Amino acid sequence: MSVEITWSDDDKDEADKDSLHILPLSVIPLYTKALKSARLIKNSRLEGVVELFGDKDTGSGQVAPEQLYKTFDFSGPRVNDIKLIKALSVLPSYDVYSLRIQLRKMGIEVDDHRGLRLSDKKARQLTHYMMTFTKPLIRSIYGSHQTNILSYDDLLGLFVNPNVAEARKNLAAFAKRLDIEIKDVPEFLRDYGDVYLSLSYYQYCMDENQGRLQEFFKTVDEIQEDTHLKSNHLLIKRCLEVKDRLQATVHEVQDVLEIFKLRTIEMWKDLTGAGFQSVKSLIGAYQTNMGGALCAITVKMNAWAKIFPVVDGTGLFRRAEFVMNEMRQGIDRIQPINYADLR
Repeated sequence: MSVEITWSDDDKDEADKDSLHILPLSVIPLYTKALKSARLIKNSRLEGVVELFGDKDTGSGQVAPEQLYKTFDFSGPRVNDIKLIKALSVLPSYDVYSLRIQLRKMGIEVDDHRGLRLSDKKARQLTHYMMTFTKPLIRSIYGSHQTNILSYDDLLGLFVNPNVAEARKNLAAFAKRLDIEIKDVPEFLRDYGDVYLSLSYYQYCMDENQGRLQEFFKTVDEIQEDTHLKSNHLLIKRCLEVKDRLQATVHEVQDVLEIFKLRTIEMWKDLTGAGFQSVKSLIGAYQTNMGGALCAITVKMNAWAKIFPVVDGTGLFRRAEFVMNEMRQGIDRIQPINYADLR
């Protein structure tokens, strides 16, 4: 099956496609039209379920993929819809970078630069993170010349129409280093921007969860030290299992992000087209694992924050019960990131 996927431009779909744990089914080639308004989401147990409706007033109407046949007609060509949804439900993450890889594996062709990409709003939000990777580019072309960069599109504009004589000269030298024509530099820059926007996005997702993670880890420590709870050895064991798995996942994500930053610094010391392609391929090889790890962290922390939005030191038993009954469910779905070959 070869289908080009495009995204709707409305605000809801834009917010959904910036998410790690939400996949609007409107972007998937399904025969069952009634499912186009539904979403595939990861629930608090890290299971992929179809959300038929959901808002703060009505709650979330969720159906396991294998139960969809009770509500929808999957006769004829629609039989493939339920197979596809089941396959999508077990993916570790629904972030756009992981989806590009996984959908291609399923034989669904996508256009990287029009379909599966972050919204413009999210890209602007990541400008601060992107500066780590765009500064070497700017220095290569503009040297010490001051530029006003507010987004990666601004950066592309600088290179497409450089208005400084020195910049035009350096641009030619830059293209020569990459062994490409000057006219092909914008395409290289879009490729470069997409690769490093993914790292910026993953770093942003990691940073967004840090506060809640620390509060959760603190709660587990308090459970372990509580006079009444510490004698419950099974409870303590389960709580520590959740804490240890999440801490390990955080460390793995942070280590991989740091390694890629260092690899990029090394790449710029002697930039070549082949050198960039090598780093690009390496980053691409880890996007599914990174997306899956961050999706799991985000879903678990969202579930925690929803039930315990305020940390006030009370209700420790209730928190322990939630860790035991909800937080640990699906924790074994988090796959370790094996990055020994990166070191």
